[in-house]
Amino acid sequence: MNLKINAIALFALTACGGGYNPDRAALERLNQKVSSTRFEILGSPESLNYEASENRVLGSGDLRMAPDLGESESAHSFVFEFVLTRINSELTFVSHADTKLQNGVELRFRRTDAASSPFVAVKASGEVADWSNFFASLDAAKTFKLAVDVHNDHGPFSHLIVWDEKRSGAKLLDSGADTDGAPGHGFGAHWGFRLRDAHLISVSRGEPRDAH
Repeated sequence: MNLKINAIALFALTACGGGYNPDRAALERLNQKVSSTRFEILGSPESLNYEASENRVLGSGDLRMAPDLGESESAHSFVFEFVLTRINSELTFVSHADTKLQNGVELRFRRTDAASSPFVAVKASGEVADWSNFFASLDAAKTFKLAVDVHNDHGPFSHLIVWDEKRSGAKLLDSGADTDGAPGHGFGAHWGFRLRDAHLISVSRGEPRDAH
């Protein structure tokens, strides 16, 4: 029985020859990865290049990463490396969001011509706070590698902690100690990135680095 099912599946993937095969397309989407983390492209991006040989993404588009976070009331650590390739490039990291990467906790990085360091803002529950001063040591023209803890299980305000992996894990921000806290929290179990002329090099997810 198993051999028969496998044979039918193989036929479904190969039957259409050089034409469009939805089964093959679905399999290819499942195999898309940044480093070892799978992702799905949302919508119809205008210009997004996936370099399969390097497992990295360049351009503009929205990526929902997999697997999801399991539940909204949870805490995780994320490490991601990226480049803001030119003036007005942006990368937004989104956690604890819905399937469209809405209604989550967002950390947005933008390269401007006004300063060498990036503009950084956090958004949650529809409210926005400017956190740029905590990232003044970063050079917006160089490669970023950040570790971010998101504790979305602390009541109405998420707790974010950010480390600079390029400087041996130097702590850049603890929203619980350095600010009044994130302006809200996330309402879903999905995570991902919004790229606007940016280059996402690597991504990983694990248990929180900070236990509180």
